Amino acid sequence: MATVGEDLYWQLAENFVYGLVKYNYSSCSLIICVGDTRCMDMCRKQYFPCFLYRQENGLSKSSVMEQIAILKLQYIPKALTLGVDVFMLDLDVGFLASPDYLLDVYRETPMVDVFVQEDYLFIMNRSKAGWGTWHTEPLPNIGMFLCRGNNRTAKVFELALKCYLKITDDEEKSKPGTDQSCVLDAMRVGRGTFALKYAYFNNATAPLMDKLTLHHGTVNELGGQQIGGLLEQVKSVAMHTTCYEKSTKVSEYIFKFTLIIYCVFT
Repeated sequence: MATVGEDLYWQLAENFVYGLVKYNYSSCSLIICVGDTRCMDMCRKQYFPCFLYRQENGLSKSSVMEQIAILKLQYIPKALTLGVDVFMLDLDVGFLASPDYLLDVYRETPMVDVFVQEDYLFIMNRSKAGWGTWHTEPLPNIGMFLCRGNNRTAKVFELALKCYLKITDDEEKSKPGTDQSCVLDAMRVGRGTFALKYAYFNNATAPLMDKLTLHHGTVNELGGQQIGGLLEQVKSVAMHTTCYEKSTKVSEYIFKFTLIIYCVFT
């Protein structure tokens, strides 16, 4: 993600809307500009489906990441409780083919409450020749989160919100992964206590660009033409293009303006 003044930011927004129109989902999707009136001005000029979110209750001066967290954790469950299915996407998720394939699998497995992108936390050491990678068990990445509207999924976000609000360290709240960790913990609780069922999108179908797991649990860092040919071969549908960012997500300072994009299916 980047500021609205940079070409990358607007290219991602344009790419997302182009995908909506191309695959006939523009009527059920929107871009949320988090406290970003400039984003809204640019969207209006292009007739993009955008909504301006402003944090209430004295939190408008909080970090953008905190505002995004509250937006996701407090308002998504309101829709889920009403029975609305939500496909929540980071701005840097794009579609290489129609999302119909993902949605068909989702509709055909009503016992699964959530389909989510598979991620790994990993440590890399490039300071020595022959650098290595150590990675964890699979983890949900809510940057691509297809969620069924029911009481179980709503409870996940309610628990995650309680977890997030208990954090007193402002620096911790401003980090991009903090709200995701709370959702992950809530999903684990839900799986064990109220029969929440979640599954991962196939890594070949919906890969993380910089963390692609295809064979025997190995993690490869790929990008550009190298991954382009591979994705074409495995018929990837959605792609999370994290390695194309100008700067790392770990740094909170690149989030002066940001977007959360989600698509609602009823």
